[in-house]
Amino acid sequence: MLFCDWAFSNLYNADSPDGRGYTPEAEPRFLNAVTGRNHTFEDGIEIGRRAWNMKRAIFVMQGRHRDQEKFAGYMYRPGASYCGFSPELPIFDGKNWEWENCRELYLEDKGLEQWKTYFYKVEGWDPQTGYPKRKTLEELDMKQVADILKIHNRLG
Repeated sequence: MLFCDWAFSNLYNADSPDGRGYTPEAEPRFLNAVTGRNHTFEDGIEIGRRAWNMKRAIFVMQGRHRDQEKFAGYMYRPGASYCGFSPELPIFDGKNWEWENCRELYLEDKGLEQWKTYFYKVEGWDPQTGYPKRKTLEELDMKQVADILKIHNRLG
């Protein structure tokens, strides 16, 4: 809900004296200005989680499975990370943030598969299928979605 993968999130900003980006302060301001509500950053994250899980459930009902989730072929070739903005990206080495030239980075299938397993677990989806789990959907007040997935044997 509160992130765009092209412009937001801005957790780290080299132009800021302390390196701090404008996330999470800016996004709620934009959302509240448009909606007239008073959402917190956390509210926006939860709204986004519900939307993300609804989208996932729709994809699953259409037949999507973990095995089908791949990136376009060019993402597996050197230079895939360069999207025309800047070849330098903030890289965290476990201790410090550094701007590094990442123009030649690309994905490898083995790494992508490891990442998908981890990501699905974090999202509360079954790591074997990518299907949302009942517990996840019920925590998001989406029991009716879990029931429909169960009927169609698509519940993680």
